[in-house]
Amino acid sequence: MFFYTFLPVLLNMSLTASVVIVFVLLLRLLLKKAPKVISYALWGIVLFRLLCPISIASGLSLFGLLDTPVATSGTLASSIAYIPSDIVHTEYPTVVLPAPGIGEAISETLPQGEEQLAADPLEAPTAIATYIWMAGVVAMGIYAVVSYLRLRRKLMTASLVRENIYLADEITSPFVMGLIHPKIYLPSSLGEREQSYVVMHEQHHIRRLDHIMKVLAFIALSIHWFNPLVWLAFVMAGRDMEMSCDEAVIRKMGDGVLADYAASLLSLATGKHIIAGMPLAFGEGDTKGRIRNLANWKKPAFWVVLAGVIACAILAICLLTNPEGPRSLPLTGRNIADLDPQKIVDEISDLENLNNSSSTLCTNEEIAHRLYLTGDFEWLDHETMPFYYTKNQKTYMAQFVVLGGNYSVTESSEGTEQDTVFLFQHYLEALKYLPQEQIKEIAPDADQFNIAFLASGTPSSDYEHVITYTDAGIGNADGWLIHLKVQPMYKTGDDSYMGRPGDVIHVFYGGCPTVQEWFDHTDNPSDAYEYTPLYADLPEFPNATFRYAGNIGVSDGNASGPRVLITGMPIWNAYFCDLTGDNLPEICATLSIGSGMIDNRIIIYDYANGVSYELEDRGNHDYTLSLQDGKLIVTKCVYNSSTVVETGYLAYLNHTIQIIPWTIDSTESLPSTADVS
Repeated sequence: MFFYTFLPVLLNMSLTASVVIVFVLLLRLLLKKAPKVISYALWGIVLFRLLCPISIASGLSLFGLLDTPVATSGTLASSIAYIPSDIVHTEYPTVVLPAPGIGEAISETLPQGEEQLAADPLEAPTAIATYIWMAGVVAMGIYAVVSYLRLRRKLMTASLVRENIYLADEITSPFVMGLIHPKIYLPSSLGEREQSYVVMHEQHHIRRLDHIMKVLAFIALSIHWFNPLVWLAFVMAGRDMEMSCDEAVIRKMGDGVLADYAASLLSLATGKHIIAGMPLAFGEGDTKGRIRNLANWKKPAFWVVLAGVIACAILAICLLTNPEGPRSLPLTGRNIADLDPQKIVDEISDLENLNNSSSTLCTNEEIAHRLYLTGDFEWLDHETMPFYYTKNQKTYMAQFVVLGGNYSVTESSEGTEQDTVFLFQHYLEALKYLPQEQIKEIAPDADQFNIAFLASGTPSSDYEHVITYTDAGIGNADGWLIHLKVQPMYKTGDDSYMGRPGDVIHVFYGGCPTVQEWFDHTDNPSDAYEYTPLYADLPEFPNATFRYAGNIGVSDGNASGPRVLITGMPIWNAYFCDLTGDNLPEICATLSIGSGMIDNRIIIYDYANGVSYELEDRGNHDYTLSLQDGKLIVTKCVYNSSTVVETGYLAYLNHTIQIIPWTIDSTESLPSTADVS
């Protein structure tokens, strides 16, 4: 796996650093009159980008202006992803490069779809390229070790002058060598006058930790040996480092040593750049350029220094940070069946620092939730799904984005509280488990599908094509329901798509919530009038104890003491069931109410939100609740009779209790609580 995931990370680091190198080179041109230490400091940004694959996300990042793709690594950290880390095994590999047009051209040459998944054609080239890279790193390492050992041999006869300063007979130019305890080595032929400013030059390197920076720069060069811009940056950073030290010496010793200092540069010049990480040589690099810089040197004006420092600081902030942008999720897949709802909401919860995934909600606005899929139920180029969550008593909004089979989340912003909400996970489940085969049977020739999230409607004969389903497949759904309208679309002669009204398919996705019976007095009606206390403790509400003694109440530490939640004359039965789909159970009960005219009704008490819903039709119909095969069943009868009008599953939709019908004989008679009142 290392051979398939490491190379994309390495190339992303190198490409990111290349962009930074270009910016630094351009800024150096504008900072010609500024002290060279400012230019030298800019190369620290390049070094960071070459060695660190992640950075902090910021809206100030210059990469945001370049539409740079970003992969999220945590709450604050992210990495730039020109090349996806899973490109070798993803179904539709694509690359996005800083240079316009090149990324698209490369993506067109990559294998796609079944060709990519069946044979993994990118594995071999990626592994070979990784081996070649490793060979290059080993070669750079061998070169550095051999260079160091050859130099150490020349220093065997070096003699200590004072502190960390040594004289050596077999060297021609002063240098600093060593990491933890760096030493200054001077040629034995160096005159005493020259020694003063040469030693000062080398000591400035040591104080500034340049000997460590050069080793790090060489490590970066060894890692990115294949990138010509990195070689250029290594050379240019070395020049700026030496020139900034030259300026520091002249600034301290005065202009009077300029001529002698320049002469020493000429006499001690190595005539080449030392590529290995050590030593740090006095006469290294562009001698003519250093002498020219000294000849033109004069103490810069304060405003020039200030402008240079400000420019350096701004560029550092803008180039050290990554753009915020869409935050990628570690998921891929082009078909809606590839969705992983639980993982998606968990990732969103981590990104937004939410306590649990149940905090992620969506609203059933048809315009907001309108998706376009291919005839095979694959995502088109770009789809967005808004979601909401509440945090610190404020409502925030963001969008779940699907682009080319990759998933991401936009930055959140403060929004408005929604009237009708569903768990976002349930909406994603409705898409994942969409009955694709049954829809294709109804519209076999459809080229695309338009899917809208509707705010109303229940499974009924009002629609020509109706499908109810759960995560287990086609079948009756009770509890909460999500209503999707699927419009098949057909391609026309002008490459547009049109729908046919008669082909609209209404699908209803629902949960199969677990029902916990608390009590049921319908088999022994007299028990309903004895008011024997019954208690219930639910793990979802650890601080609450529910109590039945004629009425249903709760003790939950409220300052006003125990509270009555449901009253009845009497209450016939009660169940705990997550009817609203918020992962918290509601109390579902049948009760009689009234004086003289007594009717039976169903009440749902949502303890988590302190609201209740009733299913009643006083004087016309009675409603009773029962538990059959683990499901809550509603029986609707003619008022004060046993004549059944309708029987179906108890469901919650659009803030109301509804009956999801099943087929029965309308003249069938069933027991009703009205008979025992």
